[in-house]
Amino acid sequence: MTEMILIGLAGVALIAAAVQSATGLGFSLLLAPALLTAMEPSQGVQVLIALNLVIAAPMSWRLRRDASAPLLGVLAGGAVLGLPLGLWLFLAVDARLLMISVATVILASVAVMASTKPNGGDEPATPPVLPSLFAGGVAGALTVGLGLPGPALALFTRWAGLRRDRARATILSLYVLMYAAAATLQALIVGPGPAVARTSLILLPAVVAGVFLGDRFSHRLSEARFPTVLLLLVLASGLYLLIGGLL
Repeated sequence: MTEMILIGLAGVALIAAAVQSATGLGFSLLLAPALLTAMEPSQGVQVLIALNLVIAAPMSWRLRRDASAPLLGVLAGGAVLGLPLGLWLFLAVDARLLMISVATVILASVAVMASTKPNGGDEPATPPVLPSLFAGGVAGALTVGLGLPGPALALFTRWAGLRRDRARATILSLYVLMYAAAATLQALIVGPGPAVARTSLILLPAVVAGVFLGDRFSHRLSEARFPTVLLLLVLASGLYLLIGGLL
């Protein structure tokens, strides 16, 4: 990998980390397509998992009081069911074919969600179990398969009408659980390589800087704009994945 590519990845990582810090989503959505086209896809997935843990662990601890424990429990249960499927996808399915397939589903979902208004009522005291399990399962599978759980969670967040702070804290807590499990599975079955460690360390300063910047500007994202920002993030991710898979 050339120095120019690494500089470009660092710039994307900084922006992606800032978005993630401000919204709870966006790091993998923005960085995954770049990594998966710049590196071997299996290595790119491992870099995403490592960097996501660096972001999610301290932030989820700081925001833990805003998280919804019932919703987190249901999403985590779905993620546990989805992790084995994700491991099979990672080992058995060509990464570019998987990118194209996921991109197609993402763009179709965005089209459906854009045509409907987000839930404008109060958040339910009890999370919708079946949709939450499904969203968690898809997120778990995509965590191991592509290092990309964000689209499923962003679409679920918008559909359920979760408030920004609640969604941000709950999703970050879920990320810690999913990425820790994914990292363990990857280490036991595939094993990390030197390229993964080197790229992760090079991108780490940009990621830390992005988290700091995003946290400083998070208050500027209003509740009214939050659903639109989610859709735009997912749309950008879907388009980028589709292009990366076709090239």
